[in-house]
Amino acid sequence: MNTPNHYPSLVEVDLPASIQQMYETFIEDHKYQEAIWLLHIHGYSKEAASFEQWLQQYMLTANAISKEVLGGGATNTYLVTLANGIAGVFKPKQFNPSANLNSEAGAYRLDQLLNLNIVPCTVIRKVHFFKQEGSFQYFVADAQLASALEKQKQIKPVTMCLLDFLMENRDRYAGNYMYLESLNKMIAIDNGWGLRGNGIIETIKGFFIDRRAWKQRWGQMYFPPDLEFDQIHFFKLRDLEKSVILEMFIPLIGSIATDRLLDRQAKVLEALKLSYL
Repeated sequence: MNTPNHYPSLVEVDLPASIQQMYETFIEDHKYQEAIWLLHIHGYSKEAASFEQWLQQYMLTANAISKEVLGGGATNTYLVTLANGIAGVFKPKQFNPSANLNSEAGAYRLDQLLNLNIVPCTVIRKVHFFKQEGSFQYFVADAQLASALEKQKQIKPVTMCLLDFLMENRDRYAGNYMYLESLNKMIAIDNGWGLRGNGIIETIKGFFIDRRAWKQRWGQMYFPPDLEFDQIHFFKLRDLEKSVILEMFIPLIGSIATDRLLDRQAKVLEALKLSYL
């Protein structure tokens, strides 16, 4: 198979015939995040984790060869292509508070800690086309916005509800999550509004998004105890030690936002403990 430079032989995973062809097609088409998600779906988590580490490093260091402007949204976004065909959405650091590169990277970090696998690989880096560093998120080329789906198909998965509650994200609407038909999964993009300190509503006065966020504030006060999701996510959250959260998130989002994350963790566990303990 045509694999990227320096990628270890572990890309050659011995899979059941039913999914082997899809996996090889993803690799040949440089759809590495999709291949990683496929491994997770079928229980090859160890191989997927190693693959993910390689993808993170490649997106962090590989040379960018082209860029183009992406339309839509309240921020300046660009599609940047790397040397081996991987493309990502680059959001340079900017004044608009909904474009928070640390929140974008923090959402991916939280997704990985809880094994949710709904946020594409996201790193913070410099790209030579821009003066500022920014968030760089793997571009899932074949996914479509949920807003393009029929209403009854726009249902957010429970894992996304969990992620948004933990991040205190008030900006999850059908224009910033996507559906990938080949894997039948939803994907959380545009996570710049999560993992913020207090006073975020006041900070974004004057931006169109604040009205939508204000409407969602009540849904962010309590985690609904009747949500049914795989108990593995409950135990992952329960076993996520405070010291790990402090070490991983304070340098990225600061102490205030990290304390709020810890508080949200406690709220979820309190709401769900009768169901899972």
